[in-house]
Amino acid sequence: MILTIKLLGKPYPQPRVKVGRFGSYYNKKHQLKMKETAIQIITQVNMSDWEVSEKPIRIDITTVSQCPQRLKKQVVSKGKRLYKPTTPDIDNYAKYILDSITKSKRIWKDDKQVVELHQKDFYGAFEEKPYTKITIQQLDIEG
Repeated sequence: MILTIKLLGKPYPQPRVKVGRFGSYYNKKHQLKMKETAIQIITQVNMSDWEVSEKPIRIDITTVSQCPQRLKKQVVSKGKRLYKPTTPDIDNYAKYILDSITKSKRIWKDDKQVVELHQKDFYGAFEEKPYTKITIQQLDIEG
């Protein structure tokens, strides 16, 4: 079974954890953003026939950010997206997505079920709005 989720808006990376006197934590802004993303995920999962999986999972993540003004000429002349080899690091997007899905409690029991991860990070094509596309696939127990 395959599930596709599209999160509209600027891709959001997982920030560094803060360490205080009473332990580690994430700031309020991040906690609120994660809650909003989990709600978007739940809404889209509820419109599908996806059941919470206990099987191994393959996940494909495509993040598309708005193209900066300095690269507009390249994007328009080529008519397609450009890879985005800049900060934030690509793995921080994946961490945020995996944690948000785990928080939603609607796709898998725990993100340790993810055994295969593919990710691409782009600047959008001309006038393409930013978004994150997530494709989740249940795998058989055997590899």
